[in-house]
Amino acid sequence: MSIDMQNLTAQAPRLKILGPGSTNISADYAIDRARLGTLERPVEIRLPAECAYVGTVRDSTGTPVAGAVLDPIDLEFRREQLDSATMRTDSGGRFEIRHLAVGQYIWTVNANGFKPHGSEIHFATEGQVIREDIVLGDCPPDVALHLRSRDRSGKPVCGVFAWIDMVYPGQGGEQAVVSFGDMESIPQLDRTGDAKGLLCGSNLAEQPNARYYLMVKRRGFATHVEEIPLSDLLGKEQWSHEVVLDVAHVLVGHVIPSKDYYPVVSDPTDKWDATLKIKRIAPQGEYAWEDGFTTEPGGDFKIDWLPDGEYRVLEPLSNFDATLRVPHEAPLTIDLEQGTIR
Repeated sequence: MSIDMQNLTAQAPRLKILGPGSTNISADYAIDRARLGTLERPVEIRLPAECAYVGTVRDSTGTPVAGAVLDPIDLEFRREQLDSATMRTDSGGRFEIRHLAVGQYIWTVNANGFKPHGSEIHFATEGQVIREDIVLGDCPPDVALHLRSRDRSGKPVCGVFAWIDMVYPGQGGEQAVVSFGDMESIPQLDRTGDAKGLLCGSNLAEQPNARYYLMVKRRGFATHVEEIPLSDLLGKEQWSHEVVLDVAHVLVGHVIPSKDYYPVVSDPTDKWDATLKIKRIAPQGEYAWEDGFTTEPGGDFKIDWLPDGEYRVLEPLSNFDATLRVPHEAPLTIDLEQGTIR
């Protein structure tokens, strides 16, 4: 029989849930007696067969690696599938991860002293078991990062903040992003426009389909986004790079609050501010990076770091259809109540 799990009430008989592999998991659920009638014996629900990922982790000599951490990235973005999926290998380098659904995953494997490993796994059918023997290579060296920033005239740009985004493309245009290798130049101490940082070798995981982007940000200049080949970073002790920053167009405007997200105040002296998250609308194959800004008390804002292009407001309204275009000469009004930009 089928059970409508959306119509459960108190005072219920016991349900016996038969899990995959004849594993019985008992739980008490309330049942809508008006729909099902009086039950004299347990109701049996058979769950879909689970998938499993099993194998061993060894070094290049074949020695088992104990304590290696396996961590999943679900390319279909089902967080509930990953609640208990992270695990460590045992003393023999073995791992066994079950309770997985059909779909695509990337598994990262990390262990001290070894180069991170990534495996793309696709479970095509229910109950599928994928076995893999993973060999970890030696960890690449840490990379000293040296970034030099200039404007179009060649003058140094001080006070930049830079980092590297490692991007995993997912389904439906979604992106999973890991940021590392922060670089910063302090204007009071550095007049050369140089920014320095350290990129840990363990962060340079050669993941399937991963792409690496240098991000350079400074108020008054358009955020610089540049794809960096992994070969430029991997196995290097130092990475030096120079970027040219363009002066950004300035956007000014005002945010009208929404009663669902920010209070509409009746007292003019009671000031509020809003935090908005935006995402670049990128052509196919380019990085649709995200950014955000907070208004001044009262809702006024000034944005002076966005490159020319089109942006979508992601938060606080997930169904916000209007787009923000740069450049835009006239003052903007972002109406969170109406969901419009004018």
